Amino acid sequence: MWQKVVEISALGTCIGTLVLIVQNVKQPASIPQRLLVTFFLIVVVLLLGFWNYKTLRLRLRGKTFKITTVCLNHRTNAKVKYYNAAFSSGKDVLYLSVMSQATLKSMKPHLDMCVRSDTKLRVLTWDEHIPAAVVEAYRLHLNENSDHPDRSLEQARRAAQDWKALQNDYKDNLQVRDYRSIPTMQGLVVEDSWALIELIPFSAQPEERPALLLTPKSDPELFSFFRQKFEDLWKANG
Repeated sequence: MWQKVVEISALGTCIGTLVLIVQNVKQPASIPQRLLVTFFLIVVVLLLGFWNYKTLRLRLRGKTFKITTVCLNHRTNAKVKYYNAAFSSGKDVLYLSVMSQATLKSMKPHLDMCVRSDTKLRVLTWDEHIPAAVVEAYRLHLNENSDHPDRSLEQARRAAQDWKALQNDYKDNLQVRDYRSIPTMQGLVVEDSWALIELIPFSAQPEERPALLLTPKSDPELFSFFRQKFEDLWKANG
């Protein structure tokens, strides 16, 4: 809808600008007329820029740069359309997690959705035998459980165990593998559809964390890159 509105507005503004330019060619333009033409030209540029803001490409030294969608507070803003919808997509979903027990507490309804829609969920979770020093370093990065640091270690252990327990209950729709490398992000990739990649900045609460929202159509290079990296991690821990 907005795209059509912008198209029509831009077309109308272009026509109006051309009319003014033709009139100015026939007779000397006054200062108000020149200002009006300048104003219309600025409006055209802004409208066209707004129209293409998601796919705007800037060419610099032979390279193409593209604006990518970044979702702030994505756990609120993108939850229904992109997170919840992944579990009912009927596709293969690769899900990268770290040690979030809060996520696990709400996972059963999502797995029930997987069963109903025949969605195949593959989950990567942090290995329960990760050294305590590594978990502590990650806790310091998250800046959480400061009063009870041992809770983070327990959380990491329990998360891996709970995922594997869920796998026993949902054998046809859930596969779980653990990994021992340092997590730099988490999120999910829905086969040939979209990816929601959560970034983990220092001391950012879960509700504050931004995420990249990628699709094969709007961001083919980035979507392919992250899909492949998620797959590489899955294969490396087979």
